[in-house]
Amino acid sequence: MTKAKSRSRPTLFRFGLVSERPLSFPRALLRFRALKDLCLVRNIMNRAAGLLLVAGFIGATASAQTAAKASECSGLVTTYEINQCLVKEIKKANIELSYAYERAFDAIDANNALQLEVRTRWKASLVRAERAWIVYRDAECRGNIAYQWWGGSGSGTAVGSCELAMIRGRARELQKVYGAPN
Repeated sequence: MTKAKSRSRPTLFRFGLVSERPLSFPRALLRFRALKDLCLVRNIMNRAAGLLLVAGFIGATASAQTAAKASECSGLVTTYEINQCLVKEIKKANIELSYAYERAFDAIDANNALQLEVRTRWKASLVRAERAWIVYRDAECRGNIAYQWWGGSGSGTAVGSCELAMIRGRARELQKVYGAPN
Protein backbone atom coordinates (compact mmCIF):
# COMPACT_ATOMS: atom_id res chain seq x y z
CA MET A 1 0.00 0.00 0.00
CA THR A 2 1.52 3.30 -1.04
CA LYS A 3 0.92 6.60 0.62
CA ALA A 4 -0.77 9.29 -1.41
CA LYS A 5 1.21 12.48 -1.75
CA SER A 6 -0.25 15.34 0.21
CA ARG A 7 -1.36 18.33 -1.79
CA SER A 8 0.08 20.91 0.53
CA ARG A 9 3.81 21.11 0.57
CA PRO A 10 5.76 21.84 3.74
CA THR A 11 6.56 25.47 4.40
CA LEU A 12 10.19 25.10 3.42
CA PHE A 13 9.24 23.77 -0.03
CA ARG A 14 6.67 26.51 -0.58
CA PHE A 15 9.22 29.23 0.06
CA GLY A 16 11.77 27.51 -2.16
CA LEU A 17 14.16 27.01 0.74
CA VAL A 18 14.39 23.25 0.25
CA SER A 19 14.67 21.60 -3.12
CA GLU A 20 14.02 18.02 -4.20
CA ARG A 21 17.16 18.04 -6.34
CA PRO A 22 20.74 18.57 -5.20
CA LEU A 23 21.94 22.16 -5.18
CA SER A 24 25.33 23.63 -5.87
CA PHE A 25 27.18 24.90 -2.82
CA PRO A 26 26.55 28.63 -3.46
CA ARG A 27 22.82 28.05 -3.98
CA ALA A 28 22.63 25.83 -0.91
CA LEU A 29 24.40 28.53 1.12
CA LEU A 30 21.97 31.21 -0.11
CA ARG A 31 18.98 29.05 0.75
CA PHE A 32 20.43 28.25 4.15
CA ARG A 33 20.84 31.98 4.86
CA ALA A 34 17.27 32.64 3.71
CA LEU A 35 16.02 29.83 5.97
CA LYS A 36 18.04 31.25 8.85
CA ASP A 37 16.53 34.71 8.22
CA LEU A 38 13.02 33.23 8.04
CA CYS A 39 13.53 31.46 11.37
CA LEU A 40 14.95 34.64 12.90
CA VAL A 41 11.95 36.68 11.73
CA ARG A 42 9.53 34.05 13.03
CA ASN A 43 11.37 33.96 16.37
CA ILE A 44 11.27 37.76 16.67
CA MET A 45 7.54 37.80 15.83
CA ASN A 46 6.80 35.12 18.43
CA ARG A 47 8.74 37.02 21.08
CA ALA A 48 7.03 40.30 20.17
CA ALA A 49 3.61 38.65 20.39
CA GLY A 50 4.52 37.21 23.78
CA LEU A 51 5.70 40.60 25.03
CA LEU A 52 2.50 42.25 23.81
CA LEU A 53 0.41 39.67 25.66
CA VAL A 54 2.41 40.16 28.85
CA ALA A 55 2.22 43.95 28.52
CA GLY A 56 -1.54 43.77 27.97
CA PHE A 57 -1.99 41.56 31.03
CA ILE A 58 0.16 43.85 33.17
CA GLY A 59 -1.76 46.89 31.89
CA ALA A 60 -5.15 45.30 32.61
CA THR A 61 -4.04 44.20 36.06
CA ALA A 62 -2.55 47.61 36.81
CA SER A 63 -5.70 49.41 35.68
CA ALA A 64 -7.87 47.14 37.84
CA GLN A 65 -5.58 47.71 40.82
CA THR A 66 -5.55 51.46 40.18
CA ALA A 67 -9.34 51.53 40.09
CA ALA A 68 -9.51 49.67 43.39
CA LYS A 69 -6.95 52.02 44.97
CA ALA A 70 -8.64 55.14 43.62
CA SER A 71 -11.96 54.13 45.09
CA GLU A 72 -13.15 54.43 48.65
CA CYS A 73 -12.41 50.73 49.10
CA SER A 74 -8.63 51.09 49.41
CA GLY A 75 -8.51 51.35 53.22
CA LEU A 76 -10.56 48.22 53.89
CA VAL A 77 -8.97 45.00 55.10
CA THR A 78 -11.23 41.96 54.70
CA THR A 79 -12.29 40.55 51.36
CA TYR A 80 -15.94 40.79 52.39
CA GLU A 81 -15.65 44.52 53.19
CA ILE A 82 -13.79 45.21 49.97
CA ASN A 83 -16.35 43.33 47.88
CA GLN A 84 -19.27 45.13 49.55
CA CYS A 85 -17.57 48.45 48.93
CA LEU A 86 -16.90 47.52 45.29
CA VAL A 87 -20.59 46.72 44.80
CA LYS A 88 -21.47 50.23 46.03
CA GLU A 89 -18.78 51.82 43.85
CA ILE A 90 -19.97 49.87 40.80
CA LYS A 91 -23.53 51.10 41.39
CA LYS A 92 -22.26 54.70 41.54
CA ALA A 93 -20.16 54.20 38.41
CA ASN A 94 -23.16 52.71 36.57
CA ILE A 95 -25.20 55.79 37.46
CA GLU A 96 -22.40 58.02 36.11
CA LEU A 97 -22.30 55.90 32.95
CA SER A 98 -26.07 56.25 32.53
CA TYR A 99 -25.76 60.03 32.80
CA ALA A 100 -22.94 59.96 30.24
CA TYR A 101 -25.21 58.05 27.83
CA GLU A 102 -28.04 60.50 28.40
CA ARG A 103 -25.66 63.37 27.62
CA ALA A 104 -24.48 61.51 24.50
CA PHE A 105 -28.07 61.15 23.27
CA ASP A 106 -28.73 64.81 24.07
CA ALA A 107 -25.61 65.82 22.13
CA ILE A 108 -26.75 63.77 19.14
CA ASP A 109 -30.23 65.33 19.29
CA ALA A 110 -28.72 68.82 19.57
CA ASN A 111 -26.74 68.33 16.35
CA ASN A 112 -29.15 70.17 14.05
CA ALA A 113 -26.71 69.98 11.15
CA LEU A 114 -27.82 66.38 10.62
CA GLN A 115 -31.20 65.21 9.43
CA LEU A 116 -33.53 63.52 11.90
CA GLU A 117 -33.11 60.15 10.17
CA VAL A 118 -29.31 60.35 10.46
CA ARG A 119 -29.50 61.27 14.15
CA THR A 120 -31.88 58.34 14.74
CA ARG A 121 -29.46 55.92 13.06
CA TRP A 122 -26.57 57.42 15.04
CA LYS A 123 -28.43 56.82 18.31
CA ALA A 124 -29.26 53.25 17.24
CA SER A 125 -25.58 52.73 16.46
CA LEU A 126 -24.64 54.03 19.91
CA VAL A 127 -27.10 51.58 21.50
CA ARG A 128 -25.54 48.71 19.51
CA ALA A 129 -22.08 49.85 20.59
CA GLU A 130 -23.20 49.90 24.23
CA ARG A 131 -24.62 46.40 23.98
CA ALA A 132 -21.39 45.16 22.41
CA TRP A 133 -19.36 46.92 25.10
CA ILE A 134 -21.41 45.21 27.84
CA VAL A 135 -20.74 41.83 26.23
CA TYR A 136 -17.01 42.66 26.09
CA ARG A 137 -16.94 43.90 29.70
CA ASP A 138 -18.67 40.76 30.96
CA ALA A 139 -16.44 38.47 28.91
CA GLU A 140 -13.29 40.22 30.10
CA CYS A 141 -14.15 40.64 33.77
CA ARG A 142 -16.48 37.76 34.54
CA GLY A 143 -14.72 35.41 32.14
CA ASN A 144 -11.05 36.16 31.58
CA ILE A 145 -10.25 37.80 34.94
CA ALA A 146 -12.39 35.29 36.84
CA TYR A 147 -10.49 32.39 35.26
CA GLN A 148 -7.14 34.02 36.04
CA TRP A 149 -8.16 34.07 39.70
CA TRP A 150 -9.99 30.72 39.60
CA GLY A 151 -10.48 29.31 43.09
CA GLY A 152 -8.71 32.18 44.81
CA SER A 153 -10.27 34.22 47.58
CA GLY A 154 -9.51 37.41 45.68
CA SER A 155 -11.43 36.45 42.54
CA GLY A 156 -14.52 38.45 43.51
CA THR A 157 -12.40 41.49 44.25
CA ALA A 158 -10.52 41.12 40.96
CA VAL A 159 -13.77 40.84 38.99
CA GLY A 160 -15.31 43.80 40.82
CA SER A 161 -12.19 45.92 40.31
CA CYS A 162 -12.17 45.05 36.61
CA GLU A 163 -15.84 46.00 36.21
CA LEU A 164 -15.35 49.24 38.12
CA ALA A 165 -12.33 50.22 36.01
CA MET A 166 -14.10 49.41 32.75
CA ILE A 167 -17.32 51.23 33.68
CA ARG A 168 -15.41 54.34 34.74
CA GLY A 169 -13.30 54.16 31.58
CA ARG A 170 -16.38 53.91 29.36
CA ALA A 171 -17.99 56.88 31.13
CA ARG A 172 -14.80 58.95 30.63
CA GLU A 173 -14.71 57.93 26.97
CA LEU A 174 -18.31 59.04 26.41
CA GLN A 175 -17.69 62.31 28.26
CA LYS A 176 -14.63 62.96 26.10
CA VAL A 177 -16.49 62.30 22.85
CA TYR A 178 -19.88 63.83 23.63
CA GLY A 179 -18.96 66.44 26.20
CA ALA A 180 -18.42 66.68 29.92
CA PRO A 181 -21.37 67.16 32.27
CA ASN A 182 -22.77 70.65 32.59
